[in-house]
Amino acid sequence: MKPHKSLSLKTHSGYSVLLIVLFLLFFGATVALIVKIGGEHISIGEDASLPIGADYFRQAVDIRGRGAYLKVAHSQDIQPKAGKAFLIVAWFKMDSLPKEGERVFLLSKYDGSSPSKSGYALALKGKYQGVNPEVYWRDEKSLGGWYVFSEVSIVPNVWFLTAIAFYEERYLAVYISTINASGEIHLDLAGGYELSQPVYPSSSAQLKFGSVKTGHFKGNIGPVGVFYPHSLGNATKTKLESFLKDPFNIPSWIKGDEVILWVPDGSSDKGPFEFPIKIMEPKRIKNLVKG
Repeated sequence: MKPHKSLSLKTHSGYSVLLIVLFLLFFGATVALIVKIGGEHISIGEDASLPIGADYFRQAVDIRGRGAYLKVAHSQDIQPKAGKAFLIVAWFKMDSLPKEGERVFLLSKYDGSSPSKSGYALALKGKYQGVNPEVYWRDEKSLGGWYVFSEVSIVPNVWFLTAIAFYEERYLAVYISTINASGEIHLDLAGGYELSQPVYPSSSAQLKFGSVKTGHFKGNIGPVGVFYPHSLGNATKTKLESFLKDPFNIPSWIKGDEVILWVPDGSSDKGPFEFPIKIMEPKRIKNLVKG
């Protein structure tokens, strides 16, 4: 086999240009990253080290201490209502995945000490490989409970979108975004349940993002939203993919009167009700407990 000849940058301008391009791509150039969703390549952002990677949401809420969480003041408007579809979406990034058998809460609005234990929650339960999304969905008549969904693969330190959808008074579904081996992000339906009768969770508890009691959640919380979309049952997955394409803005298929809560930056509610938003830290929680 003949040895390869060395290349001279002075005489091979094409290779020189190639090396410069590669250098710019890998060492600090601002490029728009492309992912593939449903066969369509789309740009999801700039200045990100990876598609929705560690630094994608610059104003994300950082959850480090045990018992820290993002709190939204209680309102009857941020829970399901009879005759309306209900959608809650939220972006998360976890430092590590739950251990096998461990349940980590991502969001919750229920009081476990109440007689009916009514309310809703989304958690991830660790498996040998991957995690199972679990939804707590229970009304004041004690109908409902924990619903286990299909196993999904989530990558630590990479942002993922979650969505709980309840529509047509009986369908309960969970959607979670994942990244495949090619680095493409796509939205997965983790499964759904057809309830035998309508279940509308109702609780006076605050809406919380992050693990409140267990403290197992460590990572970041990105944009979150609650909606009453009129047309959720029609092409739900396709519609929810719009949150992947532009995580910082409410998609056009959701109308103004369907928006209940929209917190794109972790600091304030941009929705019509302007619900108070607070980041609860362990020291603050201790003070509240004392007095």
